[in-house]
Amino acid sequence: MVRAVPQPAPELAQAPRVIRDISARVPGYDFRTILDVGANLGQSCLPLAEALPRARIYAFEPAARSFAVLQANVADHPGIEAVNLAFGARTERGAMTGRGTSVVNRLTLPPPSVQTSLARTSLAQALGRAPGGPPPVPEPPRRARQQEVEIVAGADFCRDRGIDHISFLKVDTEGHDLEVVRGFGPLLQIVDFVQVEAATNEYNETHVPLRDFLTVLGQAGFYLFRIYGEAFEFKGGGRPVSRRCNPVFIHRRLVGDMEGIS
Repeated sequence: MVRAVPQPAPELAQAPRVIRDISARVPGYDFRTILDVGANLGQSCLPLAEALPRARIYAFEPAARSFAVLQANVADHPGIEAVNLAFGARTERGAMTGRGTSVVNRLTLPPPSVQTSLARTSLAQALGRAPGGPPPVPEPPRRARQQEVEIVAGADFCRDRGIDHISFLKVDTEGHDLEVVRGFGPLLQIVDFVQVEAATNEYNETHVPLRDFLTVLGQAGFYLFRIYGEAFEFKGGGRPVSRRCNPVFIHRRLVGDMEGIS
């Protein structure tokens, strides 16, 4: 007997592959709230908005120049809100290192000895709720490689905005992904799907190893849904060895208990 291959909803036939796969494997799934952490110029959130016009999408980009371009790119998409914040394990201050609008701009945290949580008023300001809105972000000089940014824990942002359910949490923060996931804490339980970028060989020192995500998200009640975007090692002239991938995880409440299945 040949089993029929699950198909996505017809209206999602041209959607990004991960959305098509979710639609096919979880029939009738309703994408309502999406968080794109590390949105850069909108490469991910724009196709998502085109495919899911009823979804509310928050696109987070802390780098000043990238954020300015992101704002312009999403201006005609009322379902997308561009937010000039970084996400992390806690609410604090950090810095972005890199150049211009590069997709490999990275977040740099202060040493643990000087890491302090923002006061409540500072958090409100970072989230745009204090008088005068969020603090202005100065445009860095053309040759600058570092810019101070506000970092907010995902749990704090969700509580502030009254977000009680997240359909899809996409994280692409150049090695900071696990810290972003940890910043949701118990509120990971309101997330249905999580996508991160993970290392697939031990010599990749940029990204967090896939096994770490399997452990942390597994403990939070997620199963591995599917792996996307696998890339070969390119450093040192390149090697026929997997370097990184974009695994997607699904919460067990959408799946049921896997124990005893053989």
